[in-house]
Amino acid sequence: MEIYTGVPVSPGVAIGRVFLLETEERSVPERHVPAAEIDAELDRLDAALSEAREGLSGLLNASGVNTEMSAIFSTHDMVLQDPKLRDELVATVKDCQVSAEFAVARFFDGLVERFQQLEDQYFAQRASDMRDIERRVLRALLGDRQRKIADLSEPVVIAAHDLTPSQTANLDGGRTLAFLSEVGGPTSHTAIIARSMGMPAVVGLGDITQRLEDGTVVIVDGNRGQVIVDPDPAQIRRYEQILVGDERRRQELDRVRDYPAETRDGHVIRLMGNIEVPSDVTSVIEAGGDGVGLFRTEFLYVEGKPPPTEEDHVDAYVAALRQLGGRPLTIRTFDFGADKVTPDPNAAREPNPFLGSRSLRLCLERPGLFMPQLRAIVRASGYGAVRCLFPMVSGLEDLRRAKAMLEKARVSLRTEGHYVAEDLPVGVMIEIPSAAIVSDLVVEEVDFLSIGTNDLIQYTLAVDRVNERVAYLYQPAHPALLRLITQVVKAGIDAGRPVSLCGEMAGDPLYTILLLGMGLREFSVSARAIPAVKQVIRRITVEQSREATAWCATATSHEDVLARLRESLGELVPSLV
Repeated sequence: MEIYTGVPVSPGVAIGRVFLLETEERSVPERHVPAAEIDAELDRLDAALSEAREGLSGLLNASGVNTEMSAIFSTHDMVLQDPKLRDELVATVKDCQVSAEFAVARFFDGLVERFQQLEDQYFAQRASDMRDIERRVLRALLGDRQRKIADLSEPVVIAAHDLTPSQTANLDGGRTLAFLSEVGGPTSHTAIIARSMGMPAVVGLGDITQRLEDGTVVIVDGNRGQVIVDPDPAQIRRYEQILVGDERRRQELDRVRDYPAETRDGHVIRLMGNIEVPSDVTSVIEAGGDGVGLFRTEFLYVEGKPPPTEEDHVDAYVAALRQLGGRPLTIRTFDFGADKVTPDPNAAREPNPFLGSRSLRLCLERPGLFMPQLRAIVRASGYGAVRCLFPMVSGLEDLRRAKAMLEKARVSLRTEGHYVAEDLPVGVMIEIPSAAIVSDLVVEEVDFLSIGTNDLIQYTLAVDRVNERVAYLYQPAHPALLRLITQVVKAGIDAGRPVSLCGEMAGDPLYTILLLGMGLREFSVSARAIPAVKQVIRRITVEQSREATAWCATATSHEDVLARLRESLGELVPSLV
C-alpha cells in the first residue's frame, strides 16, 4: 500500500481499478501487456502506423503545399514505410511485453538522442522531424486507447500525465469513477469540468503514472487530495462508509433544488449555471438553476474535427434556448488559448500562453474566426433571451473594438434580411486587474458585468492556475482579491448595472456568505454546485452576510478569512463544512 498526495480539485471519493491513459506530451509510462494480448497490441501498432501515413497523405495532397513542405512530408512518409522501423517496434512489444505506445516512445527517444549527440545543425533538424513523426503515431495510438474506455466491463479510475479540457469533457461519466493526473491546478479548465461532472479528481501527483499499472485498485479522495494505491480491506470499508455519507448529503441537497434561492429576509438571488455544450442545460434546470450565466463556447470546437460554422453556432445556441424555456442564455465569446482548446493546433507555442494571444485578443486578431460567432449570437437573440459576454477585456480599447465588430455583424445581418432583436445585452468579464481597477469606466459602456475569479486570482496574485507547484498560493480569500471584487461590485451598483460572479469561487458554499455581503445578487456555477449554494442562501439573512463580510474586510491574511467563513458556514449548514 502506498499513499500519494496531490492537489484536490474536485470533491468526492471513488474506489476502483486504474486505466492508464497515456499522453504524447511527455515520456510514455511502461505499461505491460499480458502475453495473450500481444497480437492485439501489434494490430494497434499497425493501425496507428497506417493512420499516421494517411495523415501525411492528406497533407501532401492539400492545397498550398509548396515544394519544400512536400519534401519534408515525403521524408516523414519514407520513415513510416521503412520495414526496419516496424520490425524494431514489433520486437520491443513482443520481447518486453509492453504497450505499442511505450515501444514507439522508446524507439524515437533513442533515435533523437543519437541525432543530438552529433552536434550538427542538420541532424538537430532531423531530430525535430523524428519528434514530429513520433507525435503523429502516438496521437493515433492514444486516440485508440481513449476509445477503448467504451469497451470496459466496469467503471474505472482514469490516470494520465495530463488531460486536456476536451478529453475530460468527453469522458463517459458512466464508465469513469474519477481521474487523477500528474500535473494541473485547482482552477485549470480540466479541473473545472471534472467538478461540473461531479467526478472526484486529484492532480499534481508527480510521476504517479510511472508507478501504476492497468487494473491496480486505488482509492481517490478528492476531498483531501490523496490517492491510496492497493488499499487494505479496512481502508476500503472506511471509504465505503464515506460514500454512504456522501450519498446521504446529496439526497439532502436534492430537497432544496425546487425552492427559490431566497435569503431568510426575502432577498432573491439569481442562481445560474455554467455549461460547455447545449445538452448541459438539462442539468442546470434539474438542479434548480435560473438560466445559463456562462456558455463556454470554445468547447464547440472538437480536436480533430472541422471548426464549427456560423450555422453550427446558431444551431447550438438555439438548442440551448429551447431547453431553457425563456430563461436567459449568456454566451461568452471564444476563450481560446492557455490551457484550453485552440483553433489552430499547429500554431507556434507561446512562452507564456496565459499572458499571450488568447481569448478576446486572439479573436480581435482574427476577424475570420470571430465574426461568424458574433453573427450567430445576433441571429440567436431572435429566438430567446440572449446575452453576449466578452472575456479577457483589459480596458476600454479592446471593449470598444469588440462592440464595433458586434455592431458590424448586426448591420450586415439586417442588410441580408435576417431578423435582428433590438435588445441584445452586452457584458464584460472582469478577470484582469486592469479591468477591475477601471470598472467604473467599463461599466458605463456595457449592460452588465461578470467577475471571472479564476483568472482574476491568477493575474492578481501572479499564480499560474495550472501549476501544481504554486497551487498553495492560489488564494480566493486573499485580501487583495476581496478588495478588487468589492470595487467592481460597487461600480456596478453605482451605475445601476447588474454584476454577477462566475468563477469557481461562486460555486464554493464557503464563500457564499462573503459574496452576498459584498452586494452580489447573481452567481453562475456548475450545475452540481447549485443545490449547495442555494442551501446556504436560504439559511442566512443579508444582514448576517454583511456582518461576516465586514469582519473579513479587516483581515490581513487569507487564513483568517477562511477561518471566519468556516465558522459561519458551520453554524448555518454543518454538513457542508
